Amino acid sequence: MESYYYNVIGVAASYQEVLLLYNRLPIYIIIIDMYIDGKPDGIAFIENQDFYGRAKLTKPFAV
Repeated sequence: MESYYYNVIGVAASYQEVLLLYNRLPIYIIIIDMYIDGKPDGIAFIENQDFYGRAKLTKPFAV
């Protein structure tokens, strides 16, 4: 991502680390691993933040 001039503000290895980064920093793009280590996982993070419901409103092809 940095080679495309995006500022990477963090990489998380667990659900708890994702929450810490998400709640602490302004984030505009999230690339998440669906199978992040442990439970809950990346899918749970997306569901808990209601990104999935909001994304469906845009009628994307991949959702």
